[in-house]
Amino acid sequence: MAHKVKDINSVLDLICKEANDIGLKPADQLLNAACTSVETRELNFRLTHPFVDDSQVVGRNGDVSTVIDMLIGSYESGDDLSVIAIVRISGMGKTTLAQLVYNNEKVVKHFGDQRMWICVSNDFIVPKLLNQMVQSLTGDKSDTDNIEGIVRKLAAKLNGKKYLLVLADVWNETPHSWECMRNS
Repeated sequence: MAHKVKDINSVLDLICKEANDIGLKPADQLLNAACTSVETRELNFRLTHPFVDDSQVVGRNGDVSTVIDMLIGSYESGDDLSVIAIVRISGMGKTTLAQLVYNNEKVVKHFGDQRMWICVSNDFIVPKLLNQMVQSLTGDKSDTDNIEGIVRKLAAKLNGKKYLLVLADVWNETPHSWECMRNS
């Protein structure tokens, strides 16, 4: 077994050397090089928003139309809760696509003021996300950790209405967290 581990380590060393030779670096080194402090790195890494200059985006009209048709079609078919996941590797334009959909005239007309954009990143804390939803809808900042209280505020604003919730920059795959968020 020791010989197999040694062989695997040799192969990994060779892969690392070849990656360095062509200029590839580990992701944590890229972040450290791009940012001067932990706080700056976290802000740069975690901050997404719904604003986009659509005049700078080319070639996404088909994708935008497809997602909008899925969104609006799910409500017309009577689905109580539909989820549309936009999943790809980093840098492929997932956030830009979501921004274009979020700000599209049809989507704004269909959902009105019941649109929420929440940047999740690595910080998947359900009460915090629910508070951000309340703040997005009402403009009022709420810092309570009581999920029931937060859900009551959301229900008062959303009960019986169609709404759009964009959870951007999601990295969490923990089933318990997702179940708690979905149930809330």
